[in-house]
Amino acid sequence: MSDVKEGSESSEGEESLKHQAAELRSQLIKSIEKRFSRASPEERNATHDRLWNMIQYAIGRHDYWEEYRTRYLTIATALVSVAAAAVAILVTAKVGLMATGIYGSFIILGCTGGYMLQKFQKETSPDYPYRSVSKVTSWIYFYPLVRNEKLLRDSLPKTASKELREQAAKDYLTGLEKFTKDWSSMSEWEHIQEDIEQVLILFTLQAYKRMFAKAMAQILQSGLILFVGLLVAGAIVYALCA
Repeated sequence: MSDVKEGSESSEGEESLKHQAAELRSQLIKSIEKRFSRASPEERNATHDRLWNMIQYAIGRHDYWEEYRTRYLTIATALVSVAAAAVAILVTAKVGLMATGIYGSFIILGCTGGYMLQKFQKETSPDYPYRSVSKVTSWIYFYPLVRNEKLLRDSLPKTASKELREQAAKDYLTGLEKFTKDWSSMSEWEHIQEDIEQVLILFTLQAYKRMFAKAMAQILQSGLILFVGLLVAGAIVYALCA
């Protein structure tokens, strides 16, 4: 019963936020119209150009942090490979229990890489909180397309049934109709507001990607410190006991 109540309250909360978002956009559009309705064509064109440049720059910064984060995927894969190879060599060489510290150091190295891989996968496309209240018809597929990602995925393979592929094509046509109507019904002021919101979304994504990249760097640093410390300690113990 409590789960049902919590789910109901959560749904009501989301609807309330969406209503607030709609009201806020309406106010912002009116403010934009008041600001630019009497502006000269040159000033309005300059505003459109500036917004376009802002979007392109924000995309570039987002891609920078995503590329930076992706580098850690390569590093993580290398850590797991090196750790597996090292443990295999130690086992083959029959080093024995005296090298427990050395074994442990490479196990930590492998676990560090494995955790980084898991974290990378988890943070590749999370359900960002802003999605529930954002709306940018012109820029993000998530809004104009029919939200049936399972159908999109299942209809893609060549082995997919004819019915699935036909349904996916029909959903595309439905999306085309909705997208055309929604976009063409927007005023110039709504387009400006939407471009501004798109810039903010890209700024928000930059913040997330930067945070994810810094977290990966911290995991790698901590793992390497533990690895080196245990490896040195294990090597000293092994040398003394050998």
